[in-house]
Amino acid sequence: DDVAAQQKSGHWRLHLANSDVVRADVLIGGVNDVYTWAGENRFDDPDLESILTYGSWSTGDLAGMPHMIFSGQDHVDFAYDGDKMQGGRLVSEFEFHVNVADSHYRFKASSLEVRTAYDGRLLADPETGELVQLMIRSIGLPANTGTCEVTRTFDYAKVAIGGEEFLLPAQIQVRFTNPEGNEFDNRVTYSHFRRTEQQSEVAV
Repeated sequence: DDVAAQQKSGHWRLHLANSDVVRADVLIGGVNDVYTWAGENRFDDPDLESILTYGSWSTGDLAGMPHMIFSGQDHVDFAYDGDKMQGGRLVSEFEFHVNVADSHYRFKASSLEVRTAYDGRLLADPETGELVQLMIRSIGLPANTGTCEVTRTFDYAKVAIGGEEFLLPAQIQVRFTNPEGNEFDNRVTYSHFRRTEQQSEVAV
């Protein structure tokens, strides 16, 4: 809480310690994302834990987290916070909160996995209702996770796939804050969207 308060005070100063870039392909099927190294044209790994084994990273969770908020999986309390201008466009802002008892948000640190409450906000086009931005912030992570807070910000855009337009995240920013006040900032950018088809055969 002290670290979060200092960050919001405006006196917080960060310095880049190191950076790295990873390129991977992601397949969205249902509510789960599946990954492989870029260009391999096969999806054998259920998640990036089998690919990336070191450092602080996150995929941003392209499908799962928005699904648990908007599908009714979690009991989400929404509150309208008015319209405002952002990025040169008018958007409607909504705040939301989910108690830990109603949450399916699970945070994993090494072998430790905990369920956590979360809150956030969403920005939507007031005419079409389409998402513009979604921000999700963890609440009350235990000290033994080594993380005070995780914030995910999804920026949405229209993407053409197979002659049709879909509203998908163009970028996801994931920010981890640890008890020492260090921040680990992951930026996940999506490009080269394409539709894939899979055929299944059942032998009887």
